[in-house]
Amino acid sequence: MATRRKWLVSAVPTTRREFAATDRVTAMLWVYQGARGPLAPVTLSTRIVNEKDETVSTTSETLAVDRFAAGRRMESSFELPLDRLPPGAYLLTFEATMSKVSDRRDVPFSVR
Repeated sequence: MATRRKWLVSAVPTTRREFAATDRVTAMLWVYQGARGPLAPVTLSTRIVNEKDETVSTTSETLAVDRFAAGRRMESSFELPLDRLPPGAYLLTFEATMSKVSDRRDVPFSVR
């Protein structure tokens, strides 16, 4: 019988997109750099927009070259500030920018 170790998995992945204000939710993503050329710093911006198209949260950080592991990728995470968001629908946007190249991912979610 295998021994279970809680520290092996620090989070339980979910595809749920509706949360209570008391939930603790961390969005995780991988940032990749293409296989050609030298690694470069990447600016990762995070934005949350409400159903009135108002920005309610923004963050931005520079991901230094040394944070990218073998495979030219790095993991990043963002804790949703659910306790500061009134009930409603939201759009979480991640945008990674390196020089003149950028890519973004949008994830809808709601707070009940």
